[in-house]
Amino acid sequence: MFAPFPAFVLLCGGGGSGGPNLSGLLRAKNELPYATYHAGADALPVGPALIFPNRRGRYACAVVLKNMPHHSPKTHRMLKPRHIEEITDWCSISPDLDGARQAARQVFYGCEDWRSIEYGAGADSEISRLRRFIAWFMFTHLLPDGRVPALVAAEALYSGRFLEEVRLSIKGSRYVTAVVATLEPGRSVFLELEDERFEVRSRELSRLLDRGITLVAWLVPNRRGQWLFGPGWLELPYSVGPNMRQSLSDFQMDPIEVDRFLRKPTGEDVLATPEPERPRDGNLDDAVTRMTEAAQEESNKRLVMSREEWTGLVLQHLLHNDAAGFSKAIVERVGSAQTLEDINRWLGLAMNIWHNTPQPDRGGKTAFELMAGESPGRQGGT
Repeated sequence: MFAPFPAFVLLCGGGGSGGPNLSGLLRAKNELPYATYHAGADALPVGPALIFPNRRGRYACAVVLKNMPHHSPKTHRMLKPRHIEEITDWCSISPDLDGARQAARQVFYGCEDWRSIEYGAGADSEISRLRRFIAWFMFTHLLPDGRVPALVAAEALYSGRFLEEVRLSIKGSRYVTAVVATLEPGRSVFLELEDERFEVRSRELSRLLDRGITLVAWLVPNRRGQWLFGPGWLELPYSVGPNMRQSLSDFQMDPIEVDRFLRKPTGEDVLATPEPERPRDGNLDDAVTRMTEAAQEESNKRLVMSREEWTGLVLQHLLHNDAAGFSKAIVERVGSAQTLEDINRWLGLAMNIWHNTPQPDRGGKTAFELMAGESPGRQGGT
C-alpha cells in the first residue's frame, strides 16, 4: 500500500459497510492534477480528506479530516471588494486621521473650499468627489511615520497572514487611465493600457460599464494576479481611438491633475486664460495648405492629404451631422500627441477644413459662408 496524502474532496458519494467510500474530484496538497471519479446521485461536498492510493492507481478509501487548517477555506481569505470598502470607510471616519485628512484636503483641492468647487457632469456629486479624494488620501498621502493611511487602516482591521497579503496589495496599487477593452458580465472588467491588460473583478461594474469607454481608476492587486477597483473610479468625458491607445501612457494623469481637469472653469479662470486663436481661412485650399504645413513640420504623414481626400473625409461625417465622429477620426490620425493642448490644436486645424468644405445640401456653400449670413440658395452674382 502506498503512503496516504492529504487532498481536498470536492465531490463524494456513497457509503458502505466498510466505512466511507469517497469518490469524486480530488486535489492533492502537492498540486497533483485533478482526478475525476464516479460520484453517485447523493454526491456532496466533503472538504479535506486523507487519500489512500492503491497499486492500480485508484483510491481504496479516504478519511475525512476534521482539523486541517492549511486547507480550510476560512484561512485562505483573499482580498475582496468588501475589504477595500472597509479600508475606505476606516480612512474616511477614523478620528486618528482627522488632522491628516484636513492637511491632505489642502493639497488635493488647493486653496478652494472643496464644497464650493463645481465639476462637470458625472463628477459633480458629493459622493464622487469625496471618494476621489479619499482614494488619493488612502493610497498616496504620506503620514509622519512614512505609511499611507490604507496601511494604517489594514493594521487596525486585520491580522496574521491576511494582513501581510493586504499590505502587499496596498503597496502594489496603481492609478491608471485605461480603456475598457472587454467585459465578462457578472465577473470581470478587462482594462487595457497599451500592452498592459488588467482583469478587474467586479460583478456590478462588469454589468454597468460599456466597452470602449475611458476610465481613471485605482487598481489594487490580489494574489491571483487579478485586480480590484479602489474607490473614486470615473469615466472620462472623451473616448480614445485605436491610434491614441498606442500612446496612452503619454496621457496618464495623477489624481490631482484629474480633479483639476474635471472642474468647471470659474469666471476668474476665463478672464485669466486667453481664448486660443482658432485658424479661419477664406477657402478650402488655404485651410488644407495650413494643415499640410503643420503636419509636415511635425512629420505626421497621416494628416497630409489632398483637397479631395479632406473633402471626402469631411463629407463622410458632415452628411450625417457627425462632427464628433470627425473629431474622433482626427484624434486617431494625430496619434502620439503629448498633451491635450496639442490635440486641441490639431482639432482646430481640422475644423478649419470642415468649415471651409462646400456642403452639397446647402447649395455648395461652406459653414463659414453660412455663418456670415449668405443664403444657401444663392448661386452667386448680383
